Amino acid sequence: MSAGASAIAQQLPGQVAAVAPLTTPVLATANNGGVFPVFGDAASFSDTYGAPRAGTGWHQGADIFAPIGTPVLAVADGQLYNVGVNTLGGNRLWLRDGTGTTYYYAHLSAYAPGVVDGVTVHAGQVIAFVGNTGQAITTPPHLHFEIHPGDGASINPTQPLTSWRSASGATLPVQQSSPALGGASGSTAPASHPTVRSQGAVLVGVDRPAPVDEPAGDGTATAVR
Repeated sequence: MSAGASAIAQQLPGQVAAVAPLTTPVLATANNGGVFPVFGDAASFSDTYGAPRAGTGWHQGADIFAPIGTPVLAVADGQLYNVGVNTLGGNRLWLRDGTGTTYYYAHLSAYAPGVVDGVTVHAGQVIAFVGNTGQAITTPPHLHFEIHPGDGASINPTQPLTSWRSASGATLPVQQSSPALGGASGSTAPASHPTVRSQGAVLVGVDRPAPVDEPAGDGTATAVR
């Protein structure tokens, strides 16, 4: 374990046991305090924080639309936990950074190999892939993404996401709002991204190996989302 990974693990007493750091590719570097969580320039999102939502009452994050199988990235150095499945989020995980801020990723089509509770990751590292699992099964593929400073209440992620996207050099496509989703709609062009092997789902445009049996998380979350 690197010195940075060890420091993060030490900052998280009582969370989950640290395991070997993730070895998937790092596709972006942190700028303006973080990394945009969906790789490539085909992703789009709009400010739907606070919009009504079935199941949760209101939207506590942002929906970032991109083709299924687009790599999902760690926005910061940190540790993954609660890797698993729930009814609303489908395949989902949490990331906790060294300051205690937590980030929620949901509706994933698959996890990157080695993604388990306690694994340490670097900003920009591939941790999963865009999908539409959970309550998003009838919607276009997207990442539901939340930010919780100090592991507390969520904040509107629009400003950080816009800042991280601008720093990445990618243009920000703007789509029409969908009444059903309160967010972006319509199809996007296939993403151009490197081959990254995955586990847990059959993906479009991603080279997937034979199924492997990797340990899963406990399937629980600190909030029902």
